[in-house]
This record gives sequence, structure tokens and C-alpha cells, in this order.
Amino acid sequence: MARARSVAVVIGLVLISLLVIGGAAIWTGVHNVAPRTSLSDLVELIHPGAGGDALRVKLERDRRINLLLMARGGAGSDNPYFTDSMLVLSVQPRSRQAVLVSLPRFLLVQIPALTSGDVTGKLYTAFDIGAKVDDAGLRPTWKTATGAGDLAAATVSDATGLSIDGWIAIDIGGFRTIVDALGGIEVQVPAPLDDPRYPMDETNRRIHIHFDSGKQVMSGERALEYSRSRLSTSEADRSARQELVLLGILQRLRSLQAGPGDLAVLSALQGRLLTSLRPGDAQPLARLLGSISLGGIHRVTVDANNFVNDVTVAGGSELALPRDPTFGALKHFLALALPDQGLVDARVPVIVSDGSNAFKLPAGQTPASIEVHLLSDLGWNAMVGPDHRAMTVAQTQLLVGTTGPALASGQWMADYFGALVAGPPAAGTGVQVILGSDYTRRVFPTP
Repeated sequence: MARARSVAVVIGLVLISLLVIGGAAIWTGVHNVAPRTSLSDLVELIHPGAGGDALRVKLERDRRINLLLMARGGAGSDNPYFTDSMLVLSVQPRSRQAVLVSLPRFLLVQIPALTSGDVTGKLYTAFDIGAKVDDAGLRPTWKTATGAGDLAAATVSDATGLSIDGWIAIDIGGFRTIVDALGGIEVQVPAPLDDPRYPMDETNRRIHIHFDSGKQVMSGERALEYSRSRLSTSEADRSARQELVLLGILQRLRSLQAGPGDLAVLSALQGRLLTSLRPGDAQPLARLLGSISLGGIHRVTVDANNFVNDVTVAGGSELALPRDPTFGALKHFLALALPDQGLVDARVPVIVSDGSNAFKLPAGQTPASIEVHLLSDLGWNAMVGPDHRAMTVAQTQLLVGTTGPALASGQWMADYFGALVAGPPAAGTGVQVILGSDYTRRVFPTP
């Protein structure tokens, strides 16, 4: 859990902090990393308030900030512009609440890429499509220095309902140069890694790499090997290792003193990091992210345990299909994914029960079990209650206790489940939800 909660700070702070360092350094280098940077942005770094402040206004008005964080294959990868990791970091500025949403790369989405209309494809291909600036059919909107990331952000926004305020994309292959520019990093390896067939280069020459568990200092080459090995473990493990390397980069970055080393880091980023953020935006964002407690960041993974079904189609291609084809269920959940921290901290018991068979889910899953996991991911004290499917409940019922915290939590649950309060629960101190066919048919429709 600690690793998962650190992901947002790892990726966001590493890259935003590097951008801030660069903003005070060389104009050309900064512009290559952050193409939207103008001279007024550099003035803004020295004299805050002198330049644009779109994100600062949202911060001051306590409006939710959503950042898209992407890691693409990069040099040495079969598909250098495919974004293998796509995360949305959503933060409520005043309360310092944050949720990190991991999206499935194989999610089937509509990509608004072409002048002739949308492209139906996998989510992780959106950046790649936007990078093909010579494609005559590509919309002019995406034929810019930031067009690939802008298209990926627009695609994610359409699927999630979240307005993306900025994005950052890093080339995993760039770990080598970035880590070496930092003088190496420390990584806490949780378990041994042994890969007898690690691809050394484009010639497909294989070497044997091995990592013991425990803390160790990695050079750029070792960090790249650790993060890229794919033959010995699962894709999920590989993603987790990449996040550990990013954590090591962050820790090393924090120990740097301002000086010539900053220019080496900026140089290492050239062609490896791209962002839509401007230095004037990066500074307040870095302060905000740096003030967030790791315990205040919740992790939600959109996968076959909640909103999607994993399928294999003809030819062996993998797809993640939304259970609700309209994406309405996912959008509704994400819209409410930052509940008032006081409600969550009250730890009011929330018991969710199944009251209808109007659903079709994989074995072992029921609407109640899925909702309990989702609510728990957001910090709620949720648990599965007695099965009431024999009652065949048509309208979802909400039973709310009489205490102040229970009443407040019950109101949030009423909004979330679209339920009517039917009466107090037997215990009188918590919230009970009995999911009816109205809810299950809407959120988990039968294919």
C-alpha cells in the first residue's frame, strides 16, 4: 500500500520538480521539455504573479486538479510512443486529498484523432496516434509540439469525465541518462528479480540480469534493466518496478543542491520528458504535491475487479471492455472520488448488501463486493452485508443511523447510489445499503 500511495508523489514531484529546476536554467532546454513555455513564464518563476495563472486560480478557488501521468516505451521499445502506464492524479487543493486512478492500457475507447471522426482503439495508442504529425487525416489541433499528449489527455477526459489540467509523459528508456545525471539512485528492491534472457539491445542479444532484495544503489543501466525486464515477472510487477525507480529518482532529486548539476539533469531530460505544464504552473503544483501526506493518497485501479471485462479477441489481442458501454458508471464514481475527509475519518460503518440478481458478473463477484472494494479504496469503512437477493429489491434502499456522522455519511451514500432513505438501521450508528435492480442494471448491465 505504501508503494501504491507513493506513485503520485513519485511521478508528479519528480517530473514537476525537474521542470522547475529547468525553468531557472536554460531557455532552450526548458522549451524542449515544456513546449508551451514562454518568456513570460520564466519571468513568472522569478516574480510570481507576473504571468499566466490558470492553474493558480483553480488552486486558490479550491477546484479539483487532475493531472495525467504517462510512461511510454521510448527508445529501444517496439512501440516507443505507446503509453504503458496511464495514471490520473486528482487532488482537492484545500483538503490535500488525493486519489490516484490507474487506467487499463487496453481499455477500448473512442480517440478523437481524425478530421473525419473518432478512432476506436486501445487507450495506450492515443499518444502514438497524436505523434504521427505527418498523417494528413490527423486533426490540426494535434499537430503541435504537445499534440500527442494533448490527444491522450482528451481521450482520457472523454472516458473518465474528468477535465485534465495538465499531463506529463516520460520515456522509460530515459531512466539510464536521468539516473546517471543524478549520480545514481537508491532503490529498495522488495523481492529478488532474475531474468536470464534480458534483451541487451536492438540486435536481440540476451544477457542474464539478477537483483537481490533489499536496498541497493543503481546506475542508470541497472535502473533501466530493473524497470524494463519483462520475461521473468508479470506486467503488473514490471509497472511496480518502474514506480520504485521513479521513487529513487525523487529521493535523489531532493538531495541535490542547486548548481551545475541542475544543467546535467536538464540535459538528460531532452527528448525523454514532455509536458503540457508551464513553469508558472509547475511551481504551485510542486508545492501542493509536496504538502500531501502519503496516507492521504488513495489508489484506485480500474480493472476486471470493477468497471471492465478483460477479453481476448481473434488474433490474440487483449481488450478491456467497459461493463457500462457509456462509461457512465466510471464517470459517476470518479466524480465523487474525493469525499469530504471528515466523513471518511469518522469511520462510520457502511454495510452494502445485494438485493437483486439483475446482473451478470464473473464468478465470485457481486455488485456489493465490487462497491465495497471501491468504497474502501476511497477510505470508507465499508463491508459486505447479508445477502438479500431473495427479496428482489427493485429500488436501492438506504438505511441511515441517527448520529451526526451517520447522517452526513448517509447523505453522501444517497448521492453515490442514487438511493432513497428508507429508515434507520437496526444498530442505529451506521449506514446500510441494499442494492436494488435499478442500481445493478445501470452500473452492471447485462451484456
